[in-house]
Amino acid sequence: MEDIRDPMLISECVKRLPGIGNVLSAYNPFIRRYGRGELITSPDRPLDHILIVASGMAFIYAIASDGSVMQIAVAEKGTIIGDAEFAEHGSTALFVEARDDVDCLAIPLDGQRQKLERDPCFLMALSASLAGKLRSASMNRIDDRPLEERLLSYVRYGCEGSVMEGIERATYSLHCSRRQLHRLLAKLCGEGRLERIGKGRYRIC
Repeated sequence: MEDIRDPMLISECVKRLPGIGNVLSAYNPFIRRYGRGELITSPDRPLDHILIVASGMAFIYAIASDGSVMQIAVAEKGTIIGDAEFAEHGSTALFVEARDDVDCLAIPLDGQRQKLERDPCFLMALSASLAGKLRSASMNRIDDRPLEERLLSYVRYGCEGSVMEGIERATYSLHCSRRQLHRLLAKLCGEGRLERIGKGRYRIC
């Protein structure tokens, strides 16, 4: 983890987050950078900052009582980390792990929580972030449908504009290996049910 307080880099980070970035620029933000495989949050860490992902990708998951991993959502550009904990005034029960280098806009809560709680723009962004995670978690529920059916449903309903972008995100959401996914994508493209429109990008035909 690395904290970056260079004003020019912070300004560039804010520009990557249109809307919410401008709102949060009034809360003394700085950049918090995480490397691949690093835990961004975990249940043993108190919430002292709100984090908004500006670049990179992280996986949000929980550990069940039997030790199994419960996949919750993918944190990508614009995702707020710490939204539920902020709303509940509590600690997290979730893990957030960086899957590549992740830059977050970090907002210190010390002395700013009450101001954030009265900021309607921040609260709207918080609600949107929670809703997105709820939608993702509902799609990640245990699903015994064939992988082919789950993939088509994922592309149609779980991807913005019904366009799948990124193999790693899809393997996480569909609970399958990269090899399985590549094989199925090739099959569905061959059948004319999916169309490849770029590297790692597919859409429903």
